[in-house]
Amino acid sequence: MPYLPTTTAGDAGHPVAQEMTIAIISTGGTFGMEASARGLRPAPVADRIDLLLRSPAIPGLAYTVVELAPQIDSANATPLAWQQIVDAIEERYEDFDGFVIVHGTDTMTYSAAAVAFAFSDRRKPIVLTGAQRPLSSERSDGPLNLIGAIEHLMLTRPQTAEIYFGGVGMNGTRAVKYSTTADRAFVSTATARVKSGGANSAARPNIIRSIPPFGRYSDLEIPVVRVYPGISARTLSAMLGDLPAAVLECYGYGNMPAATPGLLDAIAAASGRGQVIVAVSQCVEGRITLGASEVSTGLAEAGVTDGADLTTEAALAKLHYLFGCGLSASEVRELVTIGLVGELTTRG
Repeated sequence: MPYLPTTTAGDAGHPVAQEMTIAIISTGGTFGMEASARGLRPAPVADRIDLLLRSPAIPGLAYTVVELAPQIDSANATPLAWQQIVDAIEERYEDFDGFVIVHGTDTMTYSAAAVAFAFSDRRKPIVLTGAQRPLSSERSDGPLNLIGAIEHLMLTRPQTAEIYFGGVGMNGTRAVKYSTTADRAFVSTATARVKSGGANSAARPNIIRSIPPFGRYSDLEIPVVRVYPGISARTLSAMLGDLPAAVLECYGYGNMPAATPGLLDAIAAASGRGQVIVAVSQCVEGRITLGASEVSTGLAEAGVTDGADLTTEAALAKLHYLFGCGLSASEVRELVTIGLVGELTTRG
């Protein structure tokens, strides 16, 4: 049964928020880990979350804690794990006003993007959080992150899945992890307000309605290929494989060692087979601009799709989402460049 605190609004220094019933879904991660002979490992956390939220109580909060089985280190997360989270939300969607997902930090940005896309046509708030240090540690940041995530959800009611960590909330499709130790483990890549086709665009619902209903995240493999000095055409071809799509991490605004014999030919061959190749930047800030340089023009001519300022994580999750909607390669290639939940900034 949900627990409803009796604390009056404003007690214990908490901000006042409208009453909400929230499902707290734990997937594992550092937040609830305990020591073992082989190092930290996931452990049951429901009782500890319940104890944490009862004293002091958060005004207006009713909650239920759900533990997914098994609890995992998020380094082991796959698209099937994304689907497990989506299923857990879907099963409870009509019974709760919002959802807080406790998740490991290693792949939180991937899961946040996947959840954002899966629920892009609905508006109940979803916030992911976790910890750099487990609850078993005296210096754990878990309690502040969980309580902060709940209050952030209750007060701001975000319209797409967000990450709340270290006192900061951000669009989950725009977040990247930048520190293994700092309390503020994530930063947002959003440097400009989305002008069209994004979270605040009036056109967005029409775009989403044009997309078939989302099916499921599957074990479809979509590689992330990072270009680097010395990469050969043989290696690039092997990394791209014979798969439906790939994310190509380029230098700067879309550059790569195009003078290396066979590189562009390998990309053109993959595109010719129908592979959707989306270019993103290795830089945290900025965007892809194919055609701005001679080498980036070569990528465009080879059939690579300009990923604008998509993060690697958002590009990967979006490709999985669009293919999970049953779209063709040509449809995926078109829609990956259109903002659905504020994941990219369009020109204009």
